[in-house]
Amino acid sequence: MENPPKSTLTCVYSLLCLCLFLLSVKGDHVAKPYQCEEWTTLHITCTKLQLSKVPASIPPSTLHLDLHDNSITELQQEDFKALVNLQYLDLRWNKIDHIENATFAPLANLKTLNVSGNKIHVSLLPQLVDFLPSLEHLEISLNWKRDDPVILGNMTSFKGLGNLTSLNLGGNDIVDVQENSFHGLDKLQSLNLRDNLISNINEASFSPLKELVHLDLSNNYLTDDVLQLDKLWSPVVKLTYFDLSENVLSSARFPLSFQNFSLLHTLDLSRNQLTNLTTDDFASLLSTPLQTLQLERNSISHIDQGLLASFANLKSLKLQSNPILFSQLKDKLVGLQIEELTLGGSPDLDIISSDTFPSLPSLKHLTMSLLYDWNPSIKSSRLKGGSFLNLPNLTQLNLEDYSISSVEPYTFTGLEYLERLELGENSLADFPMHAFDGLSSLTHLGLGYNSLTAVKSHYFHGLKNLVWLNLQNNDIFLIEETAFKDLESLQFLILTSNHLTTVAGLQLGLSNLRHLDLERNNFTSIKTGSFSRLESLTHLTLAHNWIRKIEKEAFSELSMLKRLNLADNRLTNLTSWAFDGLSALEEIKFQHNMIVVVESHAFYGLEQMTKLNLKGFSITTIPDNAFMGLHNLTKLDLSLNQIKTFEKKAFHGLDNLRVLQLQKNEITFLDETVFKGVLDRVRKMDIQDNPLFCDCDLLWLVFKANNQPKKVVGWNTSSFKCAAPPKDQGKSLQILPSQCEYVFMPNLWLASLLSSLGIFLFVMTTFCVNYYAWKLRDLWFRIRHRDRVVRVSDDDHRFVFDAFIAHHNEDRRWVERDLCRNLECSENCPNYRLCLHQRDFQAGVPIITNIRTAVDSSRKIVCVITRSFLRSQWCQFEFQLAQHTMVEEGGGIRLVLVFLEDIPCHLVRQYRHLQAVVDRDTYLEWPDDPRERPLFWRRLRAALGQPLDQEPDDNDTEPDQHGFMALVEV
Repeated sequence: MENPPKSTLTCVYSLLCLCLFLLSVKGDHVAKPYQCEEWTTLHITCTKLQLSKVPASIPPSTLHLDLHDNSITELQQEDFKALVNLQYLDLRWNKIDHIENATFAPLANLKTLNVSGNKIHVSLLPQLVDFLPSLEHLEISLNWKRDDPVILGNMTSFKGLGNLTSLNLGGNDIVDVQENSFHGLDKLQSLNLRDNLISNINEASFSPLKELVHLDLSNNYLTDDVLQLDKLWSPVVKLTYFDLSENVLSSARFPLSFQNFSLLHTLDLSRNQLTNLTTDDFASLLSTPLQTLQLERNSISHIDQGLLASFANLKSLKLQSNPILFSQLKDKLVGLQIEELTLGGSPDLDIISSDTFPSLPSLKHLTMSLLYDWNPSIKSSRLKGGSFLNLPNLTQLNLEDYSISSVEPYTFTGLEYLERLELGENSLADFPMHAFDGLSSLTHLGLGYNSLTAVKSHYFHGLKNLVWLNLQNNDIFLIEETAFKDLESLQFLILTSNHLTTVAGLQLGLSNLRHLDLERNNFTSIKTGSFSRLESLTHLTLAHNWIRKIEKEAFSELSMLKRLNLADNRLTNLTSWAFDGLSALEEIKFQHNMIVVVESHAFYGLEQMTKLNLKGFSITTIPDNAFMGLHNLTKLDLSLNQIKTFEKKAFHGLDNLRVLQLQKNEITFLDETVFKGVLDRVRKMDIQDNPLFCDCDLLWLVFKANNQPKKVVGWNTSSFKCAAPPKDQGKSLQILPSQCEYVFMPNLWLASLLSSLGIFLFVMTTFCVNYYAWKLRDLWFRIRHRDRVVRVSDDDHRFVFDAFIAHHNEDRRWVERDLCRNLECSENCPNYRLCLHQRDFQAGVPIITNIRTAVDSSRKIVCVITRSFLRSQWCQFEFQLAQHTMVEEGGGIRLVLVFLEDIPCHLVRQYRHLQAVVDRDTYLEWPDDPRERPLFWRRLRAALGQPLDQEPDDNDTEPDQHGFMALVEV
């Protein structure tokens, strides 16, 4: 195989280095100086901070620097010296009036620069353009003002910006554009010269701009003479967007060079002084692919027949606010394939009927408005039945501000595709039956700013797909019960600025409503269950009403509500359980009320609230459990009230509180039982500017604040001064330690040490009791019966039993049927005397005593190991006691393990005492195959040894209990 070429290896190595660099600097967050919104190794955003200069210590790796809306006045050479990687710089809306020479020299990689809204004089332009070879976007609008009119030309050259693609010079009071104004801008695609004072443009000015596609010359003083300069426009044949609005054009005679504008799709001639549109004037444009033609707010009274139809690609035509009669315009619209049409101002369009419009099957958006007519010729208009039958494919119909006084039945018949209907800002006081029939696809309906007094049951019949309904700024005082019955899809309902006093009428049909705006009505109270059927509501606005009382569980059914606005009402009392049920609420607004009392459990149920603002009211007392239920609250603002007292449980339930603001109240005393726990939890507590009474009861606060000064806001400032007693008035709270030096204060270090020691002893005691429970039981047995139990050994031949059989009750059948029959009742082999708990334990004696006696009186201990045995606490005790006895007497020959079933290794390992014996001693396993069982019995007998030398009575089938009884005497 051939080795890869050296160049390939070099590329791979470079790529790896680049990846490692990017990983090392990828937005690593560092400390944010100057209170900046963002300060990482790549992005820095410091806006609206009143900075007077560019921040120091900006990381050299920074790519994006945003400093807009500050007070920077000067740019110095040191400001950007290290920022060689910077690509984006935003300095708009500062006060920059001076730039030192070569300030931008290090920014060779800068691509976007915005210095709009400053005071940069035109003479400083070289400082911007001479050092930025990579710049692609330059925003320098709103800098050069009227007192020094600007002439673009040799003194304002942009020749150093060869890569510039976008240039914004709007709002600079430019009066003249000379020949060399844009020399060197061969790649420029967008040029904005709007909002200047330009009245003259040299015909060679645009010669370098052969790549220009977007040109905005709106709001200047351009005349017909400039428009007719053929050489001026011939270089910019790639234009797609051309804006000449708000100039002083009286005719639209386009020169021959516009025949070559093969990409032009938008032409804006609105707000000029055009009077006649002739085919000759627009002849050069007829070959262009023009799609949008804006002619609104001129003085057009005549349009040549066939002119509009000559624009084969025309899709959008705007003719609003022109004096031309619609009767003259109607024929000129015939045959057009336009999709958007804007009309208004024609005096003969006061009555809209079925024959008003010609057939326009392609029309989708129609707007008719008198908005810009200062003295409209139409004072009142009407919509008759079938008004829009010739516009069957309309999707949006805007009739706002058209002085409509009445709508007849079936007005909108035939508009089955209509999705948005705007009828706002008219004079509508009522709708007849079937007014909106046929609007099966309607999703948005605007009826705001009319004269409706009631919402009647027949208004919205059949509008099953309506999503958004605006009824704001009417005179509505009544909503009939079934008014919204058919609006099963409605999600947004706006009833702002009406005269409603009750939510009756909102209960039926609005099960999917999400946003309800009832701002600026006449509500005085919110009754229990007022919104019981609006279970999908997420946003509710009740601001600017006259609400004085909210009853218990007023919002109980709104389990999905996230935003509740109660600002600007007359609330004085926050009632207990008033907000119960708002389990999803995240924000509630109370601003500009007159709250005096907060009852206990006032906020119960607000489980998701993280911030609560009760700032600036007249609250005097915080009762017990006032904030109970606010489990997730992290910030509580009670500042600027008149709070004097806190009951013992005032802050109960605020387990996650991190910020507590109590500044500027009437607090004289901070009870340690109330505030110590709070101060332990929070990160910041602000109690500045309160009239504190300085006595030794506040000593705890002083010590706490001295230990954690960052928790108590302003602790090391002059904000904490005594207001009383008179002898200490005006003194710092820090005097308390010296005045209270003889008052007992606990030694926190010693208390912590003793507490830690106590906890350690408790944990160790608990561990020992659980870990050595069986040994403790055995020890207790020995202590109680040390004089009565005689320990016996194998050498003394005083054992009562050959073996004690330790087993679980579930294994009793095997023990009695197999084990006893083979060891106690064998015809061919010597018999053993066995001790079984169900047969040989003495009644009336503690279990532990019986177990201990059985172990001591048996020469061997046989443990029948099964899963049931391992789960039993008593079986475990028997096994561990046998093991302990075995260790005490030296050797394990007394303990025999019999596994009656297969026990997995991982289960055996869970019992360390059993694992230790299994790892050390040989054990027996009960065979499933009957042919192997004789061998099992021989091995078990061998493990038990010879039976004790006893001569039991032949007539007695039970073993002698005498020796056993002697040992269990207690």
